[in-house]
Amino acid sequence: MSNNNKTPAIRFKGFTDTWEQREFGDENDLITGYPFESDCFSETGINLIRGMNVKRGYIDLSNDICVKWTSSKGLESYLLKENDIIIQMDGALIGKSYGIIKKKHLPALLVQRVTRARINNEIADSDFMYQTIQRDFLTYISMNKTETAVPHLSLNDIKNFGIMVPTLLEQKMIGSFFANLDRLITLHQRKLEKVIFAFISL
Repeated sequence: MSNNNKTPAIRFKGFTDTWEQREFGDENDLITGYPFESDCFSETGINLIRGMNVKRGYIDLSNDICVKWTSSKGLESYLLKENDIIIQMDGALIGKSYGIIKKKHLPALLVQRVTRARINNEIADSDFMYQTIQRDFLTYISMNKTETAVPHLSLNDIKNFGIMVPTLLEQKMIGSFFANLDRLITLHQRKLEKVIFAFISL
């Protein structure tokens, strides 16, 4: 950032407006999940997104950790949507464990001690908001949280996360650029994993 941290040093052509200091909760609707009874978990139905499903940058619904709920009746406010940002609130990896909901994860319900951030499409872009989490959230958490036996975040910790925000159009361009870059990196990582596996199997 330059100009007293109000504009980045490198920008897309044509953008000159200064960025504004805001809080993450100003740009996103935040809720925590429902306290589902573990005794009533099911093997079929709607995916439950628990803390253990939220990894470093992705949502893991592997069979060994994925549980379900039979119906969303009465729980509609906890139903997740595509592009919702999910943040784990407990454990040693707080500040590092977050992901974004994709179509393949749905339908899904949010479980307690996990935060859902849903952007207001009129003022914010989900890919840009996700990049702010990837870039600065861990530093923010490290500076503001004290060490405890079981590290945890409150909803206010997430709400008060300070971010620098450009116009919506610039957010969309930045968000799209980095989302495409993330997909490219993931693609090459998978190709590399296949090559390594094939070499080990020789």
